[in-house]
Amino acid sequence: MADAIYARGASGAIFARNSDHGASEVQLVETYGRRPGGGALRAQYLDLFDLGAHALVGSRRIWQWGFEHGVNEFGVAIGKTDLDSEVPKEDPYSDSSGNGEVSLPVGLIGTDLVRLGLERGRSSEEALQVITRLLEAHGQRGVNDRAAGAESNSGFLIADGKGAWVLETKGSTWAARRVGTSAAVSDRITMTTNWERSSSDVAGDTNLHSWRDPKTNTDSADVRLKSSRAFLSSGRSGGILSPRDFVSHLRSHGGKTWGSPGSNAREIVDVHSIDAADLASSICMHDGADRTTNASIVAWLPGSAGEGVRAWIALGSPCCSVFFPVLVPGSVPFGLAMESTWRTFAALRDRVELQSGYLGQVRSTLGKVEDQLWREADNMPANPIRWQHFTPTSFIRVEDVIRSLERSNSLMA
Repeated sequence: MADAIYARGASGAIFARNSDHGASEVQLVETYGRRPGGGALRAQYLDLFDLGAHALVGSRRIWQWGFEHGVNEFGVAIGKTDLDSEVPKEDPYSDSSGNGEVSLPVGLIGTDLVRLGLERGRSSEEALQVITRLLEAHGQRGVNDRAAGAESNSGFLIADGKGAWVLETKGSTWAARRVGTSAAVSDRITMTTNWERSSSDVAGDTNLHSWRDPKTNTDSADVRLKSSRAFLSSGRSGGILSPRDFVSHLRSHGGKTWGSPGSNAREIVDVHSIDAADLASSICMHDGADRTTNASIVAWLPGSAGEGVRAWIALGSPCCSVFFPVLVPGSVPFGLAMESTWRTFAALRDRVELQSGYLGQVRSTLGKVEDQLWREADNMPANPIRWQHFTPTSFIRVEDVIRSLERSNSLMA
């Protein structure tokens, strides 16, 4: 589950996404360099021929090969959603040997397609072609919700600094539309007849709402989508949206945007101050064990070649985490690839949900170091040598602040 948003300006674009899954779904942020092609490549359930890979940064659930979201060295960013389109009703079993044995059919899942699009795409257009060709060749089959043992179809926001695409699917069938200056997607089909490209099995007058599964409840997605569209409209109506504004939106609780780096701590919208139903439909989601925001990204995608690709990456719930500034692809804190780091931020979230008012202490403490890191990164050129020093020290500084929070909390207990 997820919400992703995009806005393009004169010099580039901003892509942002929250990744929502079960409260115990660990996510890691990993950096990969370029990889030459050749040989076999193992995705989640399927072997492919390896065409090589661009350098990239991606966030994945610990048990999956593919990414929830990521950005590559060419400034292509991709994030997925779980759509309410019907999962194809083919027989879930196939005879694989001719001797009566059966096995589950395999294909690609949405996170595979995000990673492959980033590995092989130099632009949003190219990444769209990569993903749709793979969809048509291999389809979507395989469990992508381990807790429920369930399959689902995926939607994608595929972006670069010059434009973006929304791609929605039903099995190997797909349709896509080009984004204007902004777009928001959530866990539901957003297109009707306004798609521009499709697989050959989609009739020209198809309304994509006909793909929807009537048994799937999209109430929460509808609320979040409305909130994201309102946020983007605030930019179109005269305000200029910055990466800080996107962080603020990803921290939204109950429709109230707050928490940009450097903002006043008094703006905090505590999870205990709003209705539980509203909180379950927040962009920063807190819905018990079932649905919680577990990782986030904001990425600056330059509009011209040669400019540095920057991102701000958080693990855990964005309201009680830090968005680390990174230079893509090489300058990402090593600690973001450690399970223990995700669990540290998850523990802060658990405490915030249990103790009224604790979010204010967390935010006022983490907010200071977050603002310092953002200011320092803003003043650094896209020079990997400068970032080689900044990146590891930024993680150490946040670790020290979290330890101070833990000590303070133990004294209060």
